[in-house]
Amino acid sequence: MSWYYDAHVHLSDPLYDQDLSHIISGMEKIHLKACCVSMNPLDSQRTLAISRSSELVLPFIGIHPECAHDDLELVIEMIHQNHKSLSGIGEIGLDPTYCQDE
Repeated sequence: MSWYYDAHVHLSDPLYDQDLSHIISGMEKIHLKACCVSMNPLDSQRTLAISRSSELVLPFIGIHPECAHDDLELVIEMIHQNHKSLSGIGEIGLDPTYCQDE
């Protein structure tokens, strides 16, 4: 059976903590892998930890424009340190907050 991919999910959100094992179990049943994106350094750390517990979770770490005031250098260092286990960079977002032009 083929695998399906959710291209944008925030499994690192604490709202999922209590149900995460059930979510991952359900993902396996329906052959779903998840591109788990991060919004800030803390999310990025949580995403990496979740991906280490399940190969169904594909880690994407980064900083969303709304969190651009967070420690960007820390995220860059995390990318360098974990580049072999990352599936991609995200979330980076194209937030209109910082650019009002079309």
